[in-house]
Amino acid sequence: MKTLINIALTSTAILLSSNAIAAKPLSDNQLLGQCKTLAKAQFEDVKKVKLAKMKNTRGTFEAKLRVTSSTDKGMFLCTIERNQEATIVRLDGSHKSVAVSR
Repeated sequence: MKTLINIALTSTAILLSSNAIAAKPLSDNQLLGQCKTLAKAQFEDVKKVKLAKMKNTRGTFEAKLRVTSSTDKGMFLCTIERNQEATIVRLDGSHKSVAVSR
């Protein structure tokens, strides 16, 4: 239940922030912040989110993140394409996909 609430709050925050700056392209740091927020929503008690790899080519931003909580850890791939929604996929084991519009 907490995860669903976190995802709803995260998507609302992302929608509000992206509407305010829709005309200006987002920097890599802003895109990475969105990815970290999505990754944190996957676990209840996140201790650390560490960037493993990041690239931004031809309008597609990708970031691999290592997420550690008190009970679990996982590797996630976050992808944000130009004028598209952000997608996060768990790479190790269960392939859960969560899409949040920007």
